[in-house]
Amino acid sequence: MATRPSDAVIRFHTLNYGLLYPALLGTFIFTLLDTEFICSAPPWPALLAAYFALQHMEGATDRTRYGWLRGICDWIEMGLMLALFSAFGHFGTAPAVRLNDWSCTNLLAAATFVLPVAGRIARNDDDDGHGGFYLWLSGLSGIAAFAVLLSLGWISFGVTLAALLVYALGFQFFNAWLARHLPSTRRPPLSES
Repeated sequence: MATRPSDAVIRFHTLNYGLLYPALLGTFIFTLLDTEFICSAPPWPALLAAYFALQHMEGATDRTRYGWLRGICDWIEMGLMLALFSAFGHFGTAPAVRLNDWSCTNLLAAATFVLPVAGRIARNDDDDGHGGFYLWLSGLSGIAAFAVLLSLGWISFGVTLAALLVYALGFQFFNAWLARHLPSTRRPPLSES
C-alpha cells in the first residue's frame, strides 16, 4: 500500500494536473478547431493531442505515486508539448514540419514518447510488482519513438496511431479485460483522490 503523499506533493500534483497541463492541452485542442487540415499530410497535431490527453488522464487519476521527480517529468512533458505544437504551426508560428523532411520536430516527438519510460526507470516504478505492465507500456513508447524518429510521414503516423490505440484500449479503458487474458498487462490500482 502506498503512503499518503505530503501536502506539498499534493499541491504540486494539483498545480500540474488541475491547472497547467489541462490549460496547455486545452489551448492546443482549441487551436485545432481553427486549423485547416491538409489531406496530403498526416494529422500529427490531432494524434499528439489525443496522446497528451491520455497522458493527462493517467497522471491526474493517480495521486498516491506522485512525487517531485514525476512532477519535474510533467514539466518537461509540458515543455515538449509547447515545442511540438509550435513546430506544427500553432500559437501563431509558421509550421516547421514538412513531410519526409527529418527535423528537430522528429526529436521532440521521440522525446515525448521516451519521457514516460525514462521517468518510470528513474522512479523505479517496476518495484511495485507490476513490472510486466510497465514493460508493455515501455514497448509501446519505444515503437512510437522509433517510428517518429524515422519520419513524420503516413507510415510512421499509422504505426504511432496503432501503438496509441493499443495503449488507450488495452491499458487505459479495457485493462481489466486484457489482464484476465494476459496477466502481465495488469495495471497498478489507481489511488483514491
